[in-house]
Amino acid sequence: MVWSRINGHSNAVSPGDYLEWKRQNSVFQDLVAWGGTTFSLSVSDHPESVQARITSPGFFGMQGTPFSLGRDFVPEEGILGREHVVIINNKLWQQRFGSDPKIIGKALRLNTEPYTVVGVLAAGMPDRFESPLFIPLAFRPDQINHNAHYLVLMGRLKPEGRASSAA
Repeated sequence: MVWSRINGHSNAVSPGDYLEWKRQNSVFQDLVAWGGTTFSLSVSDHPESVQARITSPGFFGMQGTPFSLGRDFVPEEGILGREHVVIINNKLWQQRFGSDPKIIGKALRLNTEPYTVVGVLAAGMPDRFESPLFIPLAFRPDQINHNAHYLVLMGRLKPEGRASSAA
């Protein structure tokens, strides 16, 4: 885990810090970030409020999380305007979509906008998360600052890397 230090305490990370640390990184194989939000999911005539996790591309790959169908987010989907894709957990796939094997490529309506399903996570730990939806992390210019600390970061050290408490 990678944290900001504010007044001597570990804290969540700002988008500006995350992007800067990722660009200047020489210690980690990769850094991934995530945060939470809520979407209105419309599958039929009955929209419902659903928790979602917004994750940087590579999030599931870093953890070795397997997929039942489809894939993890690719780097281009972390770019604003290309982020309208979604990964769903296995439980949501079963309960709301009847385990439809043709779900990949179908559109879901999140906050009235279409998001294309690119992956279904394998049954297991992700089914216990409060968030059954995963959306790529992509920042609007006004979100890139060093003041709003709401991202959680995880890094995988390079084989020769060493952790530091100075981050």
